[in-house]
Amino acid sequence: MPASVKVIKSGAFSGSSGSQLITVTYLGTSPNNITFDGKIFSSTQIKTLKIPNASNPNDPAWKTFLGYNFETVTR
Repeated sequence: MPASVKVIKSGAFSGSSGSQLITVTYLGTSPNNITFDGKIFSSTQIKTLKIPNASNPNDPAWKTFLGYNFETVTR
């Protein structure tokens, strides 16, 4: 996801193609830069969030980024 994304609507990554999604890479710097509406990752098996540009990768908000519970957060 590019840092330019500011809003994501509910169910944006759900469905048959979303069920194949296991890693999300977000190029923004803060977990608070995106507004989200509901469960955007429903019906997915995501495990990892990659945040290469994060200003504070140890911020606990990354673990629950966009309302999801990521098992792993890496830079």
